[in-house]
Amino acid sequence: MRYGVLLALAALSSAVTGCHYHHVRAPDPVTTEEIIRWTKGGVPPDEIIRRIEDSRTVYRMDSKDVVDLHNQGVDQKVIDHMLETERRHIERRSRDPWHHHHCDPYWCPYHSPVHIGFGWYF
Repeated sequence: MRYGVLLALAALSSAVTGCHYHHVRAPDPVTTEEIIRWTKGGVPPDEIIRRIEDSRTVYRMDSKDVVDLHNQGVDQKVIDHMLETERRHIERRSRDPWHHHHCDPYWCPYHSPVHIGFGWYF
């Protein structure tokens, strides 16, 4: 009986307070529109690259994207950096044992060492 009361109190406490885990919000990605706007506004290429790195944005670009950025006046150094983001991202994931399967980080059986049921992982 005593354990039943303790179990009921623990369940009630959990239901009232909810599950709590530390959640780190990812930075907003840097869009190509922002890069064009910064370029036209006179932001130096090294500063644009720093902002891209800080945001951890990964770009998947084809030749049309490169030509469009070039025609908008984006510095070649920035374009080259944008092209490298996908390669670096793939290399980083290949070294991370929890990301050896390419899947969404919030819905993946390989994302986290804390496995809670089947589906969402924290």
